Amino acid sequence: MADRILGGVSTKKPTLEHFDERITFLNSIKNDIAGMKTVIDIGWLRVHATPLIKELQNTVTQWIDRYTSFLMDNTVTEINNIQNFIEEVSTGIKVIPDAAESKREKELLMKVMEHVRDVKMIRDRTFNEIEPMK
Repeated sequence: MADRILGGVSTKKPTLEHFDERITFLNSIKNDIAGMKTVIDIGWLRVHATPLIKELQNTVTQWIDRYTSFLMDNTVTEINNIQNFIEEVSTGIKVIPDAAESKREKELLMKVMEHVRDVKMIRDRTFNEIEPMK
């Protein structure tokens, strides 16, 4: 069950608070870099720091994008997996067995029960992880 929902999803990841901390920290660094002087006189030497400042800002932006992209990709993959799972469960419980097929009837009932169990198992975990991502 969890393999279907968590296929392609990183389950060993830091908490959302840790991601928020890092992204906030990187944004503060980016703001500090933006506030730096572009031209600095050191004695008789004039330093134009604009290219360095731009490169530092690009690097920090790339790291921010990495953090946010990881969260976005991971969440979208999990949501897609859940949608596929819901479709499978929906089609699985729509099948109504014929009275003549006793063994097949039992197998279908067991399959429906597995789907119901799987839904209950993932419901709380999924809501706890996806709700903060909104």
